Amino acid sequence: MRKRIFVLVLTVLMITSTMVGCGNKDKKETSNTENGNQQTAGENEPKEEKELEFVELSWYYPGSPQSEQDVVFAEINKLLKEKINTKVNFHPVDWGSYEEKMKVKIGASEEFDICFTANWMNNYQKNVSQEAFISLDDLLNEYGSNILKGIPEKFWGATKIKGEIYGIPNYQISTMTNGFWFKKDLIDKYNVDYKELNTLDKWEVYLKTIKENEPQIIPTAICAESGSNWGRMLVNYGFDEVGGRNIPGVVRLTDSSYKVINQFASDEFMSFVSKMHDWYEKGYIRNDALAIQDPKGDIEAGKIASGMGGNYKPGADAEMSATYGEEYVNVKASESYLLTSSIIATLNAISRTSKNPERAMMVLDLMNSDKEIYNMLCYGIEGTHYNKTGDNSIEIVEDSKYKPNTNWIFGNTFNAYLLPGQSQQTFDDTQAFNMNSEASPILGFVFNQEPVSMQIAQCTTVVDEFILSLDTGTVVPDEYLPKFLDKLEKAGSQKIIDEMQKQVDEWLKTK
Repeated sequence: MRKRIFVLVLTVLMITSTMVGCGNKDKKETSNTENGNQQTAGENEPKEEKELEFVELSWYYPGSPQSEQDVVFAEINKLLKEKINTKVNFHPVDWGSYEEKMKVKIGASEEFDICFTANWMNNYQKNVSQEAFISLDDLLNEYGSNILKGIPEKFWGATKIKGEIYGIPNYQISTMTNGFWFKKDLIDKYNVDYKELNTLDKWEVYLKTIKENEPQIIPTAICAESGSNWGRMLVNYGFDEVGGRNIPGVVRLTDSSYKVINQFASDEFMSFVSKMHDWYEKGYIRNDALAIQDPKGDIEAGKIASGMGGNYKPGADAEMSATYGEEYVNVKASESYLLTSSIIATLNAISRTSKNPERAMMVLDLMNSDKEIYNMLCYGIEGTHYNKTGDNSIEIVEDSKYKPNTNWIFGNTFNAYLLPGQSQQTFDDTQAFNMNSEASPILGFVFNQEPVSMQIAQCTTVVDEFILSLDTGTVVPDEYLPKFLDKLEKAGSQKIIDEMQKQVDEWLKTK
């Protein structure tokens, strides 16, 4: 009898337990269905997303500070707060100071989150070799899906060092085409066919005309601007840089032997700096060229007749004209090449000192996909700094107090609004440019600077000492260049070139 009672009680308990379990399961299923989730409770039930904790980030990039930038940044931060509970402290640093500022911050391991880096400024490879940036592969996969969608897969190889990504390309015109620009009213005044001014020698004839007839106009914008003027003409002279614009080591674009040479010891460099000195002596380059680090103020004031472009691209005439408020025209001065260096000419990286790298990646993902946020950072506030003229077209407000003109620093430029005069085909044409240009013989090769990091640091110091004086024409090349080359040799330039050659040869075996 006791056994029967025990079995009966046990059976009742089991039935009760099962009914309670089913009841709970039904409640969970009902709750999940109400939230739009058909999964049942248990192992397959999705984890609840945690609400993002509020964080502040800092982002450093080169650019002329704008008088109404704080108003713009405040509006951007309202959107960032709403979307990812984040505030970004934007820090545009004037062009002449950015390089040194970042050297100090990185050298001192100061805390910051995002910074602009490239082959020509705040050197990408060097910073990676010094462990200034973190690897982004995992962060991209988890928080950067829009970035990965927006940038062609073949471009990522240019960013990889030892197989890992450390910088996110700001996707733009990625081929390199050297070129010149001209103030159109002066071109028209002297009845010049600007399309014929596509070499330094032909440009020089025009500079002579301006110098002799326009005493209030500066013939050319050449000055001690960021990077170097020589660097803007590398493709014109047939070179592709191996480790960075101001680091010894290039290969010739048409050289099937892949031989690495010192560009500063080349006949081409001597030819270029000799011409710049000749122009300086003739007054085609301003007397204070070495003291001027940013010519944009004089360009905006209409005081400069012509200049070297950073990179020729479709729609360049309209973009420059809209930016500076009067008409400009551009001309190609070289063939177009897709280079590793042109792909990494504009990147954003996340600092090793960042306390919130995940959130930094979320911000960069938005800058590459959210057109409202991206265009606000590029152009300011609608109705105040620009007005819409179509779904994807704008015009800049006259005398706007926010015109950074650095779309290519912030994210994917194909999300930008079109400016007056830019065809609706502009971005399609640019994409075609990217995909159809001639490839450099070392496209995809990325130099690992670690084995010669000391020599690179020493040579970079020497280049910084000499390059701007040489390529603004303010010194006599016959006297100055031998001193430059001697110091480079003593600083280890040949060791750098030997290491580059070794790595290029090893890379070739894998092609």
